[in-house]
Amino acid sequence: MKIKFLIVVSILSLQLALSQEKTVETKKVNPEKSVIEQQKAEEKRIQAEEKRIKELKKAEKAQRRSEKAQNQAEKELKKANKVVAQREKAVKNVEKAKSKIERNKKDIQNDTHKLERLKRKGKVTPEEELEWIEKIQKKQKKSVELQKNLQKSESKLRNLD
Repeated sequence: MKIKFLIVVSILSLQLALSQEKTVETKKVNPEKSVIEQQKAEEKRIQAEEKRIKELKKAEKAQRRSEKAQNQAEKELKKANKVVAQREKAVKNVEKAKSKIERNKKDIQNDTHKLERLKRKGKVTPEEELEWIEKIQKKQKKSVELQKNLQKSESKLRNLD
């Protein structure tokens, strides 16, 4: 029983000791020191804010530079694509002019052979012969014009190179 009594007393005393509030000793704060500390903290905050603003401005400036470089690269790409397209068009024009000249030469040869055949057979009147000759001459003039167009196209192609 004595042990039980001691246990109960020790538990109660422990509970009583723990339930008491601990007093916190407060230091006396010097009002001048706290104002100075507040000013220092405010200055540090202002400096940090200024530093952050400077960093933001640097980032914005770098972004503008990169956008400008990207726009410049896009312009150069468009210019290069335009030059390539012009060159392809010039090559196409040269090939087109050459094929027209070849077709025209074939037409002239065919008309000349046809006229000679008709003459041999005697199926051509003098008026029809004049018409055939005029037709052949028109095609020859067209051939000269096509040759000039070919030269122009070739000169444009050379200028692009």
